[in-house]
Amino acid sequence: MDALHNEDMLKANKQLLQSSKYSDLTIICGNREFNVHRSIVCPRSRFFAAACDGEFLEGKTGKITLMGDDMETVKRMISYLYTLDYEDEEHVDEKVTDDPSVEDEAVEATIEKPRKRSRLSEESRPALFSSVRVYAIAEKYDIPALKTLAKERFSKWARNNWSHKEFPILVKEVFESTPDTDRGLRDIASQLCATHIKSFLQEDGVLDVIEDLGDLWLRVLRQVLKDKEDEMEQVLKRKAEEMQSALEEGEKTMAEIEVCRREDAEREKEIQAALQEELAELKSTIKTLKTENHYSSERQKTLELELDGKNEEVEKKVKKINSLDRCRHCRESFNTQLEDFKYSSITVRCRKCRTRH
Repeated sequence: MDALHNEDMLKANKQLLQSSKYSDLTIICGNREFNVHRSIVCPRSRFFAAACDGEFLEGKTGKITLMGDDMETVKRMISYLYTLDYEDEEHVDEKVTDDPSVEDEAVEATIEKPRKRSRLSEESRPALFSSVRVYAIAEKYDIPALKTLAKERFSKWARNNWSHKEFPILVKEVFESTPDTDRGLRDIASQLCATHIKSFLQEDGVLDVIEDLGDLWLRVLRQVLKDKEDEMEQVLKRKAEEMQSALEEGEKTMAEIEVCRREDAEREKEIQAALQEELAELKSTIKTLKTENHYSSERQKTLELELDGKNEEVEKKVKKINSLDRCRHCRESFNTQLEDFKYSSITVRCRKCRTRH
């Protein structure tokens, strides 16, 4: 709703500008007169407000004469005071349709006719002198909002068209049309000259302008030094960040190494403890085996003694059997001899009567 209201208000202002109806102030520039309205012009310009409010002749006569100003620039200024906009060189006439209701010659000199955007190449596109001049006239007649708009348009054009053939002339006009204390457009031009100084050094036009304008030369040098300082600062900052990153990475790696070292130390302790435990078990097993071996040796000796005793007994029995020639019961003769018979009991019977001997 607010946007619609603003649009209606600007449309009404434009109609007032076209018709000059209710006009109560005349602005004279050269041989042209612009019939305007104090209620629209004065709130946006402190210069016109002061001229109309005070005891000046302009306020009493209702006429203000602008000396030394460019006609087209004054038209753009007045257009802005009514419509908050103005036409620049990037709007080229292709087909202009006059409003049939507009018959007064003064209105034709005041109103900006509708124009269409042209599709021009960057090199053939006209340089934006209008915004430089509008900026200067806005400074002269104290119109801050117009000054801001002109600065924005100049900045946008200059940054996109710094290689334009008329850029050096445009820069020269910036420094010749604005006071030394006003740094708005001067800073933009100086920064662009410093940024592209290598390209400009190969072109006599730009270099001549820079050398002719002492203030521009000084500003370019300062900007170049500042850019170099900023560049070095960025390089140093980047190097510092890289070093900090490398330091942090190194600290992280050292921390990881320390963790690994501690884990290895813990693992080594666990391995040593396990080996000690296995060694203790092995020693215990050896001791047990030695004890068992001792018992086995003693048992073996005992068994050997027992076997030796039994062998003697068997040998005696064998000798006794071998000495028998007849059965003690049936008196039958024996024809038997035992040899090398050990570790076993022997029972001898008579085949005939089965008597045990």
